[in-house]
Amino acid sequence: MTQLSTGANLSDTVPTATVPAGFEVIPLPARGVAIPDLICLDLAVRHMSHLADLSWEALVEPEAKSVDGVTIETSSTGASRGTRGIQVRYIIWGIYRAIQDLMGGRTGTIWLEIAYELKWQGQVVGLLWIRKSNPSNEENRNPSDQLGQDHLVNSPPASDGTVSAILPPNNNPTISADPELEILIFYPPVFPDPPLGDYSVCINMLALIVFGSQNPSTGRIGRTHGLSVTGYNAQIAVTGPADTRKPMSRPPYFRWHDMFRAVRVASAEMRQRRYYSKLRVKLQVEGVEIGNIRIDPRGAFLTTDE
Repeated sequence: MTQLSTGANLSDTVPTATVPAGFEVIPLPARGVAIPDLICLDLAVRHMSHLADLSWEALVEPEAKSVDGVTIETSSTGASRGTRGIQVRYIIWGIYRAIQDLMGGRTGTIWLEIAYELKWQGQVVGLLWIRKSNPSNEENRNPSDQLGQDHLVNSPPASDGTVSAILPPNNNPTISADPELEILIFYPPVFPDPPLGDYSVCINMLALIVFGSQNPSTGRIGRTHGLSVTGYNAQIAVTGPADTRKPMSRPPYFRWHDMFRAVRVASAEMRQRRYYSKLRVKLQVEGVEIGNIRIDPRGAFLTTDE
């Protein structure tokens, strides 16, 4: 269960990231085809964060999204007759629950291709398939189906959306995600905290997307929201600018779609470097800080669990 901090300086007006009890993912027999777990996790973060920009109950046509040889495909197969798509919330919940299931050892220590039936209040609403990409079938797909747009290089930020970053001990990394939103990623010293690990970091990033997707993507993030997924040793928080006691009173504002973009970029950056640990992400618009995301060991800043 995902738990939401409700400390004195944290907002308690937003629903928790917990997936409703009425939603189920039913695993179908796994196939004996291995898929790389870290690529799958990065794809899940990117796909869910793109979906989170849409309306919560918007219908999405069956689609397949891919990153570096792994595909997440959804279809309305098995849903009620006449259904033309799947609601955004079902896909987000489904990917999140499927990843939790794979992390829990559904296919053993090696992740294998697997499909899940998605159910809401006992009714089938769609099918989710996590699989190895098939180039012969997908080479003619729309380029937008390839979610690997965030290119990471060790060079100064470019104006074409190229992302650059440097690992510690240098503490002046800069990431330019797009012309309007500047993202800076910092890696605080790990010692004396224990290593966090890739699964702990990624599942909390996914939980944050589930949490944020319940809000309008253009809605403002005015206060701190912190959460941690039970059973993992990491936690994640999204905050406003340095003074988080009150929302910004004038633009630029920190909005949920900015957070989704930052999480997406951070996920790609960490996977490329295979560096999953404490993290600080600062978001700026024309040099003005609008918000932050931080990943820490569990218990570092959350005060109470809901």
